[in-house]
Amino acid sequence: MAALMKLRRLLSNKDGTLVEILIENGCVPILIDFLSAKNSDVRFNAACIISYISSGTPEQMEFIVQAKVLPALKELLISTNHDICNQVLLALGNIILAGFHDECFQLGIIEEIIKIDCPTSDLAFTLTTIAIWIFRNIIEYVEIDAGVVNTISTIAGLLGVESEDPLQHNEISMAILCAIGTFFSRGENACRCLLEKHMGILEVLTKLLKADTTDLLQILMPLVENLCYNYGFNILPESATEFLRSILPVIKNENIDVVILALRSLSAFTESQIKNLSMPRWINERYANLLNYHDNAKLSEAIFYGFGTIFNICYPKMKDIVAKNTVKKMDLFLTHCDHAIQEKALCFLSKAADDKQKICYIVSAELLPHIIKILDCQNYVLQTKAADLIKKIAGGTNDETKAVVAAHAIAPLIYLLNSECLDVQVASLGALANITGCTPTERDNCVKLNIVDSLINLWSKQKSPTLLQHFAWILDNIFRDPLPPADVIRKLLPSLLKLIEGFVTPNPDLLNVLVDSLSALVNITRKISEANEYIIDKGVSFW
Repeated sequence: MAALMKLRRLLSNKDGTLVEILIENGCVPILIDFLSAKNSDVRFNAACIISYISSGTPEQMEFIVQAKVLPALKELLISTNHDICNQVLLALGNIILAGFHDECFQLGIIEEIIKIDCPTSDLAFTLTTIAIWIFRNIIEYVEIDAGVVNTISTIAGLLGVESEDPLQHNEISMAILCAIGTFFSRGENACRCLLEKHMGILEVLTKLLKADTTDLLQILMPLVENLCYNYGFNILPESATEFLRSILPVIKNENIDVVILALRSLSAFTESQIKNLSMPRWINERYANLLNYHDNAKLSEAIFYGFGTIFNICYPKMKDIVAKNTVKKMDLFLTHCDHAIQEKALCFLSKAADDKQKICYIVSAELLPHIIKILDCQNYVLQTKAADLIKKIAGGTNDETKAVVAAHAIAPLIYLLNSECLDVQVASLGALANITGCTPTERDNCVKLNIVDSLINLWSKQKSPTLLQHFAWILDNIFRDPLPPADVIRKLLPSLLKLIEGFVTPNPDLLNVLVDSLSALVNITRKISEANEYIIDKGVSFW
């Protein structure tokens, strides 16, 4: 006994040489045998010495594992002596951190650790904290099965345990959050398993977010970001709205790393999930403030992803003055190199343009050149959204349509009529239809830029109902008074007649196509006798 106590005191000085001497002289197996001694003092001193050895070099660690120390340590986990149990946990923690996690799981050591009772005593909190830290460092390596899910659910449940000592409570909360965060980082399945097993975890996290202490948020936000990124799209709307509402204030935190994680978390939600969320008054000001951090690339990316999501989600309840100010901020989104960020801007501006009274915000903010430039990218989704947005803007007042033309939108829109993507074709044709329907001047500009050949080429391709509607719409605009040059009429008249002939049995869903086509034909035949002769010569039959 005296020898063990003296050896323990010597090892407390972290003397690695002494550990080597013990190993070389065959003392480790003897020490392991002492772990099962009847005398508790002997077991305690032996556990302390093993704990010291376990903090040594990787070679020393492997030696004691090979010497079968793990089964002996497992037996001591059920000890009612917390001092012994504490030393055992320290040793196991070191062994697991050294990479021997598989061995610990195979022996059921992790399960035994989690079974340790958690009364509200100082020592029990220390034991539980150590156990959680051990689990946190092993969870990323093991398969997610029922046992692992039960364990992490038990750990999550400890978030509600109170302590008379706030510092102890904070320490164990931090350890629990780190363990859950590591589990959530395993992906969608891990998040789903825990949320299904521990139904109240989302409410607990929501409550913790409202605490708004930087130390806590530094631990909590990686967990939240993993949850949102891996599983946010699966959270039910009511819960998602409340969860997002609790994340929003974190953007105001002074710790930039915390802010980055909050913004990344927000960007994981979809608009369909979030209902009735008003945008806080301070959002635009905070957005402008964060843009001053020019040298932080991670923050810059998070700003556009996070605020892009916030702006889109909050738009339905956004006041006019806020919407106007937000539109002005879209230039940096539209010119960003990340297509996902550009898409967020186009979606937001499209919502604004649905209200014709707000189209002027987009025009006055001088965003049209940026929107039109996106038409030249090689991304079909962005091209479609940009063309559709231009269609809405060109569908505003005559001055707004002329602003689209002045920004040189016609040529790239005509070029996109030859796209391989039907959605791009339809959106571009719709934008050109609004432009040609403005005044004869805008129509003639389209003709001069060779819209006719592109329309003929488009007609030769596969046609969708929406494409037919837009095609008839644009032909009706082109053939309005004053009529375009005769060569334009000669080129487009066959396409117009084929469009009409296609309605041998009129389709009720496409009656507007027929109406627009007949309107164009009537205007031509009233003014140009050659058109009548062409129709008779071709033997065209109108049903």
